[in-house]
Amino acid sequence: MHRTVGFARVARLLDMDRSDIVDLASRAQGMYHTMVIPVGQKKRIIDVPRPELKTVQRALHDRVFSTVPLSESVYSVAGAGVIANAKRHLAQPHMAILDIEACFPTTTVSMVQCALLAAGFDEQATKYLTPLVTVRGRLPQGPPSSPSVMNIVLRDVDFELDILAAHAGVVYTRYMDDLCFSGGNDLRALASHAKIILRRHGFATNAIKNRVWGPADPHTLTKVIVTTELNAQPEYVQAIVTELSRLAVGTNLLTPAQIRGQIAWICALNRRAGTRLLKRWNAVPGRKPSGRRKPSGRQISLRSLRSLRPRDLGVKA
Repeated sequence: MHRTVGFARVARLLDMDRSDIVDLASRAQGMYHTMVIPVGQKKRIIDVPRPELKTVQRALHDRVFSTVPLSESVYSVAGAGVIANAKRHLAQPHMAILDIEACFPTTTVSMVQCALLAAGFDEQATKYLTPLVTVRGRLPQGPPSSPSVMNIVLRDVDFELDILAAHAGVVYTRYMDDLCFSGGNDLRALASHAKIILRRHGFATNAIKNRVWGPADPHTLTKVIVTTELNAQPEYVQAIVTELSRLAVGTNLLTPAQIRGQIAWICALNRRAGTRLLKRWNAVPGRKPSGRRKPSGRQISLRSLRSLRPRDLGVKA
C-alpha cells in the first residue's frame, strides 16, 4: 500500500456510509457466539460473527485488506494455497518447520492497530477497523477477515525472514502460522535465528510442532509429503479408499461431493495418485451427484474435479 488509506476510502471500498461503519464498530464486540472445538487434547475457541458483521468482515477481506502488499513468500492468500506452498520446497535435502504458538489468540488489539497503521491505514480508519476484526482484545478465529488481518500483522516478520533466508541461500514460505525453510545445508541455526525474530514481534513457536529435518528424514509440510514430488499422507489416501468402499454399499460417512472434492485435491497434488483414485471412483456402482444436481450418468473427469469449489474439497491444512 503506497499511499495513506483514509476512513473515507475504506467506506467507498465497503460501499457503506461512514456513519454505518461507526455504528457497527460500536456494536461489534457483542455480535459473536463462541464455539469450543476439541483439537486433540486441546480446545480451540471459534468466535462466529453474526451475519451483519460477517458480511462486512468478508468485504474487508475481499476489498480492503487484499490491497495491502505482502511478501511473495506468503501462500495463505487467494490464488496460492498449501499445494503451491509445498512446491516451493521440492527436492530440498534440509527442511525446518516453525509453528507459531496460538497465533490468533496471542495477536492483541495493539498488534492489529500497529500493523494497520504500518500498512498505510490512517488513524481514523484504524480506529474503526480494529473493533470490526477483533474481540475480547484479540484476533479471533472464525471471522472471514481474520486470515487477511493475520497476514498484515505478520508482514514485517515475513520481510525480515525473507532477508534471513536470502542471506542463507534458502527458501522461505509461510502458510498462515506454518513457517517453512528449506535448502542444501543444516537449518538448525537458521531456525533459532527465526525464533528470535518471531519473539521480537511478540510471537512464540510451538516446540512440539517445530521440526528440523535432514536428507534422511521424511519432509511433511501442511500435511503434504514433500520429496522430489508431492504426495498426500498415506492415511489420508486410505481414508478416501475406505469411503469409496462404503459408498459402494451405501454406508459412506461423507457425501459423494465431499469424496469427489478429496479426490480433486489429490489430483491437484499428484496426478498419478489422483488418477488411481478416479478409477476407483468410476468403478463405484450407482454413483449419484450430491446436492441439487440431477444424475447425468457420466463418469467424472479430471477437468470436472478441478472445477469444484474450495468448500467442496473437505481438505484442511
